[in-house]
Amino acid sequence: MNARSEKRFPLEGIRIIDLSHMMAGPSCTLMLADQGAEVIKVEPPGRGELSRSVGNVYVGGESTVYLSLNRNKKSLTLDLKHPKGKEVLLKLVKTADVFMENMRPGAIDRLGLGYEDLRKINARLVYCSISGFGQKGRYAHKTAMDGVVQAMAGVMSVTGEEDGGPCRAGVNIGDIMGGLMAVQGILMALLSRERTGVGQKVETSLFYATMPALLPREGEFFVTGELVPRRGSAMPNMEPCRALKTKDGKYALIYVFNESFWQNLARALDHEEWTADPRFKTNSDRVRNRKELVAILEKEFARRTRDEILKLLDEGDVPSAPVYDFRELFSDPQVVEDEMVIELPHPTVGPYKTVGNPLWFSNAPRARKNPPPLLGQHTEELLAEIGYSEEEIKALKAEKII
Repeated sequence: MNARSEKRFPLEGIRIIDLSHMMAGPSCTLMLADQGAEVIKVEPPGRGELSRSVGNVYVGGESTVYLSLNRNKKSLTLDLKHPKGKEVLLKLVKTADVFMENMRPGAIDRLGLGYEDLRKINARLVYCSISGFGQKGRYAHKTAMDGVVQAMAGVMSVTGEEDGGPCRAGVNIGDIMGGLMAVQGILMALLSRERTGVGQKVETSLFYATMPALLPREGEFFVTGELVPRRGSAMPNMEPCRALKTKDGKYALIYVFNESFWQNLARALDHEEWTADPRFKTNSDRVRNRKELVAILEKEFARRTRDEILKLLDEGDVPSAPVYDFRELFSDPQVVEDEMVIELPHPTVGPYKTVGNPLWFSNAPRARKNPPPLLGQHTEELLAEIGYSEEEIKALKAEKII
């Protein structure tokens, strides 16, 4: 048994130097920081990283983009183009377990902070790079924002209404998938380091990290050679699996993907004759005759409110759900009880709400709940820790290196 009997965060004792900005890199280090890693966010003096000044919603002088992605981190301001700023960073790297960056390919190497540079001073370092389209190749230097990635990774081609054009998903799938893949890579590399004693470089790109989101639709294309059509809220290969409008103008989603649930649906809506209709007997029949089936279901759903229809479906064991807007989602009793909406204090913003961490561990406390740092909030503390005197820190500040 460990001498410490109290619950510990899974990543307690892991130090991460984080040079990432905007969404993909910060979403990765957010997930790691929530579980106890010490994430040192390195930012340019004066302006900070890009997410501090992006978007159009600000509170207490902070962008909501920055607030959403940077809790539980420390902020260190540092001019990495100045030799003294680079010297500070290299001292920190010697103490680190992980180094994270998502600059354009080649930019980090020009600063003398590439993997080959840093492994010479810390052989145990896990070095993670997230790029838009990879570190090399014909698209390496292409600007990659989330919409660009969704377009090229095939997501937009299958998103949208059947009679409309391709749509970007309303959330940043490319950025978050990139962050999630980076989390996996870092944790795998840390596990490997425990076995081998040495670190390694982990790379992913938003483009390739988004492609697994196509599963299993890609299988249909490879087998048939036919493009997967846009179906709005519906599934292209199962019916009825779609959102339908109810009497009160809201939407309820049903997900009837096998014959048992089809029978349950017919029974729940008091129309067992549907199951004997040759147009609808099997899923293949229902997909082939989806227009006729959807027209029938639309009339049924329009006769009842969303709550009424969902009560019948739940009681009848039919996979179903309300199509929540954000107001409904974040006020759902279970979401609130499970603390998936958390409120954090902040020195300039005051109390603010954000989405909580979705992981639970049997032998660890729930994720940490510290607010995102003010720009440079931990600079002096971190420099003192690695041996800088008060006078040296004042001098660095006077030179605008920190």
